[in-house]
Amino acid sequence: MLPAHHTLLSAIIQNGLLVLKWADNHESRFHAIWLRHQCWCSECGTPETGVRSIRLAQFDENMSFGEIALTEEGLSVTWPDENHTSVYSARWLRNHCYSEPERQKRCVNPVLWDGALSANLPIGSLTEAEADPSARLHILEAVRDHGFCKIIDAPTDPAEASRMINLVGTQRQTHFGTYTLKKKEKRHQRWRYNRPTGSACRRTVPLRRYRNHSVSSAAPKLEWWCLNTG
Repeated sequence: MLPAHHTLLSAIIQNGLLVLKWADNHESRFHAIWLRHQCWCSECGTPETGVRSIRLAQFDENMSFGEIALTEEGLSVTWPDENHTSVYSARWLRNHCYSEPERQKRCVNPVLWDGALSANLPIGSLTEAEADPSARLHILEAVRDHGFCKIIDAPTDPAEASRMINLVGTQRQTHFGTYTLKKKEKRHQRWRYNRPTGSACRRTVPLRRYRNHSVSSAAPKLEWWCLNTG
């Protein structure tokens, strides 16, 4: 059984808004254009893959809801002007409720860096994360709170270099392909990975500021760096 905050009791249209009532007495309200743009079906595409076939600008800002119905997993909405049906899970709807109380609950307070950070670095284990979802969550929460996480058992074999990226999310296709190891400029002893969700490098020369196709790069993203401290 789902917890009360993920259990839908009713769904109605009121003053042009979708009003959802939950078992914990909370009430969520959604605008039609926002919810339509959040459809993640195979036809519309998902942000997880970085491929979307719809744009917010293509919808009328005054668009309305069509038929709505509660389902076993959540809610289905049929959009009248395009005969398209979107399905949203109850968990997703509650986690994306944009009422002020729910937004405050989801607000993240990042940990500011100071001199004490070096003695208490956020550390995670790739091996443990592959075997235990809670260890994987620990790494992701460290990135969320600190902006980074040190992986103590990251692979050094190029054939296994994508393990961490696959654990976090989908590798995004870019102008440079996906995550592959290539050796360049032997005199500089420089190694470089092509960009996956972000970019990753192994270098023994000073890092310089670098801007590359920032307009066409999808956000948000995580960057994965393999650093040789030896």
